[in-house]
Amino acid sequence: MDLLPIVATLLCLCFVRAQCDAGSASPSPEHEQENQMLRSKVASLEDEISRRKEETSELESVVRDRTAQMATLVGDLELLQKLNLGDDESVMKANTHDGMLEKQIERLGNDLEDQIRKGESLEARAIEAERSLEEFGRKLEHAEKTNIDQKKKIQDLSDRLQYAEDKLSTLENEAKSKAEELAKVHGMWLPHWLSVRVLRYQKLVPVAKDHLDALRNTTAALASAVANCTSTAYRVCRDVIQACAVTAGGFADNYWQPYLSRIVAASEPHLSRASVVLEPYMRPATSAWRSLVSFTSEYHHQVQNGVKRLLEGNELLTPLSVSADKLAWITAPALLALPVLSIYKIVSAIVRRKNQARKDGLQRQAGRSRSRSSKQERRVEG
Repeated sequence: MDLLPIVATLLCLCFVRAQCDAGSASPSPEHEQENQMLRSKVASLEDEISRRKEETSELESVVRDRTAQMATLVGDLELLQKLNLGDDESVMKANTHDGMLEKQIERLGNDLEDQIRKGESLEARAIEAERSLEEFGRKLEHAEKTNIDQKKKIQDLSDRLQYAEDKLSTLENEAKSKAEELAKVHGMWLPHWLSVRVLRYQKLVPVAKDHLDALRNTTAALASAVANCTSTAYRVCRDVIQACAVTAGGFADNYWQPYLSRIVAASEPHLSRASVVLEPYMRPATSAWRSLVSFTSEYHHQVQNGVKRLLEGNELLTPLSVSADKLAWITAPALLALPVLSIYKIVSAIVRRKNQARKDGLQRQAGRSRSRSSKQERRVEG
């Protein structure tokens, strides 16, 4: 009977602990559902314990009442035995009443044993619930630690992202300031006279466009009339010249055909021999020429596209983007010729060094021969 309050106290403490753990952590939905189920189980167990406790208290009060009644009856029985020992009927009644009381006491004892067994089973269930609560508490602590680590990582990543954004904003501001400075000094890399003329021409471009548009609109009708007249005159001249050309061609064919046939007949064996002799040399030459042309054309297109993208993408070269195609086409051959010029310079420098070395050697030999001849002349004179 003394174990029931202790069990109830333990269950209350476990429930309070589970509530505190659930309030301090931020579990997942599965943990929250399991916690809710455990809370409902603990609440039902508490209700069952309180109900059993009330029944036990009621049975204890009944046992006390029955014990008091039995004591009074025993006292009355002793008094009756003292007063009237010969009254058998009262003795039989007292005995029957005493047997009934003993049966009631036995029944109450059995009920108390049942209540004790139920209390032990409830205690075992409470211990199991406490173990499950402890396990769930450990899971909640692990989840809380994981959540704290994730929060730290998220905070670290947010700090890094903020630092990167600040650095990017500072770099953008620096780039804008540098672009503004370069835009202010745009054209300073050009000569002064050329920059002045470029600025003057840029100012005159809108006016020239307006004048050209007006001139185009005014001369459109005249240009169409002139085009019609010239087309008709061209057709007439073409018809006349075509007839004259046919007659002249027939006359020229009759006059030049014998000479042409003789020249072809005389040159045909020489051309066939030359083609036979040059055929083995022409095949590698033509293949090398085709590969060189394809390589140079591909390189030319690549350089032209690169220069065009550079002119279109650079803000400092926007005034030159109008003639980007022409400038790219001009720059590409120049860049293509740079390797050839560099190779030519290297080869010429090597050849010049060799020639200079030869000249120096010849001069040294000439000087030595002169010195020898002068020595011989001196010896002869001596």
